[in-house]
Amino acid sequence: MEILDEKLIEYSPEKASTFLSSKPNLASTKIGNVAGYVKDRNGNIVPFMTITRVANNTQTISHQGGDFIVVSVHEGELLRFQKDGYEILEYRVRASDFENLIEIIIEEG
Repeated sequence: MEILDEKLIEYSPEKASTFLSSKPNLASTKIGNVAGYVKDRNGNIVPFMTITRVANNTQTISHQGGDFIVVSVHEGELLRFQKDGYEILEYRVRASDFENLIEIIIEEG
């Protein structure tokens, strides 16, 4: 599993508790919609990806064209992207994501 932020971070069980316990202070963060699309490393669209808001365990699914939107997301919130046949990827939302489409690149696995 990887956490995407400014850079890719290698996942290890020893680091898991640090990542999972580092929740943002939601009372003092910006809120907005996050939109983008999901592709694999070859640039192929990945449709019907499950996107989970880790903080409240709500889910949405990317469309057939790989595009998605998650509404009322807090800056710093963690989104989990998963689908059978692909590695799980977690993405930490940045304030700039409210103004730009994000591209999620997911590994087969």
